[in-house]
Amino acid sequence: MTSNVIHSYLDRYAEPIASIIQDEWLATLDHTYQYVLVIPLFDEALNCLETVLPPGISQTLIIAVVNAAVDADIAAIQRTQAFLNQFLVNPKLPLRWLNTP
Repeated sequence: MTSNVIHSYLDRYAEPIASIIQDEWLATLDHTYQYVLVIPLFDEALNCLETVLPPGISQTLIIAVVNAAVDADIAAIQRTQAFLNQFLVNPKLPLRWLNTP
């Protein structure tokens, strides 16, 4: 049931790319969440999430949308990659990655 509701929502309101990745994305959700927070990220400080998220946050699905303009500064892209890399080295974090161009 939940899956049908999410599919309906995405079909109606999401960008066309969502239809391409929604099955893979939905498969990563193993339970429901009380809150959802979507954060667009590009060229952020390494600790930006610490400054945004309250301590002890739980039951929250955080979707980080990381992207860059085609003509983005290469140094900004490298800083964004460094931001992402800090999560890859910490297996204790409950993260799931969807890497879609």
